Amino acid sequence: RTGSSLSVTKAVDASRKFLKNSDLLPTDALDPSVAYNEKSILSAKGEIKNAGKTTVVTYPRQLNGLMVWNSQLFTEVNSEEKVVSMFMNWRDYIPYKQVPLKTLENAFAEFQKNPLHVENVQPGKVIVDRVSLVYYTQPAIVDEKYLQPIYVFEGYVQNGSATERFIPVAVAATDEVFEEIPGFN
Repeated sequence: RTGSSLSVTKAVDASRKFLKNSDLLPTDALDPSVAYNEKSILSAKGEIKNAGKTTVVTYPRQLNGLMVWNSQLFTEVNSEEKVVSMFMNWRDYIPYKQVPLKTLENAFAEFQKNPLHVENVQPGKVIVDRVSLVYYTQPAIVDEKYLQPIYVFEGYVQNGSATERFIPVAVAATDEVFEEIPGFN
């Protein structure tokens, strides 16, 4: 059984048990998603050897009904149902102030000014198939004071018969920017 991945249920149960026993499971954590990692080892002879699989359990977060983009909590669980690594970027926040939001039309106009990042297709027609209002939290290394509300535009580009999803584009949802958001021009 060494090296095999766990079922979703077993991985989530092991993750939750570890986090609860360590008093690290936030009360605002939502139901997790599960993905799998394959580990490899490079031998002294330069050969790549399979070192097994782990199951990654990732917990999303909402605050005031909005997702918190970049807030992260994940555990990596091995085939023996043991947590072998954990990462957490999950801060406590208190309300600062209410601010008016940009209209979606104004945010879309700003979105149109941003370059799109795709790998294999030259942008032709751009189709936005999802817009979300979320909070953005800074990476763990940054000393953050405030969450920034942002609109996230998702979709794809089409050129002839080729299509590819573009990297989501964030646009500040307020005229007042509290914290810098990476990727803003």
